[in-house]
Amino acid sequence: MNEKCNGRYIIVDGKITPEPDLIKWAMWYEKSENRHVKQDKIGDVIVSTIFLGLDHNLWGNHPILWETMIFGSKANRDFVRCGGNREQAEAMHASVVEKIRSAEKKVPNSL
Repeated sequence: MNEKCNGRYIIVDGKITPEPDLIKWAMWYEKSENRHVKQDKIGDVIVSTIFLGLDHNLWGNHPILWETMIFGSKANRDFVRCGGNREQAEAMHASVVEKIRSAEKKVPNSL
């Protein structure tokens, strides 16, 4: 974890920025439009991708700041996380959506 910012990050002008001030971070984080990347509904399944704002990488040097989570189906609450930028988070989201769609085509309600 980056000790300088205590693992807290915000997005300023599209750039991920360390934020050492807890109050500034919390005020930024409070607004969901700052964190929400994308959400798709496939049948009864919702796939949601967000900016976490907190580094979830406990073992490395590169922060893990994005999460895609599945709601509904047998995969309910399964998630994947990544570091990088918004474009990588959007690609991660698209990959999960495609897997859900493929599973839906093969066997309805299979997840």
